[in-house]
Amino acid sequence: MMRSGKETNPYKQKHDFAARSAEARRIRKKYSEQYPVIVLRGKRCKLPPLDKNKFIVSGEMTLAQFQQIIRSRSNLAASQSIFVYVENDGKFAIPETSKAIRQLYQDFGDDDGFLYLTYHHDDAFGASALEM
Repeated sequence: MMRSGKETNPYKQKHDFAARSAEARRIRKKYSEQYPVIVLRGKRCKLPPLDKNKFIVSGEMTLAQFQQIIRSRSNLAASQSIFVYVENDGKFAIPETSKAIRQLYQDFGDDDGFLYLTYHHDDAFGASALEM
């Protein structure tokens, strides 16, 4: 599990650790084969925020499948694509899209019991690069 340091994560700033942890435990108890995931928009991402940022995701779903859900909620133009990354101690990692959510949760889950994913736009036919 990832450690929570000085928080720049807006979800963590709004909800204290005890509340997040209790909610994650409740979700895991009720849905043992599913995982609590928080999806955040990248700091300089030009896409609008999602209509919701908390998901309960099947452990069998791959990151690629989950990215399609994020994409469908983002109203992307055909020329745009997204990618998803995780942050650990200020370092960014882009996980393999073939990995199951269960594996990502084990590898990158936070101490509060949630998996935090951040999405960012990338123009597939343009010169846009990751700006974090």
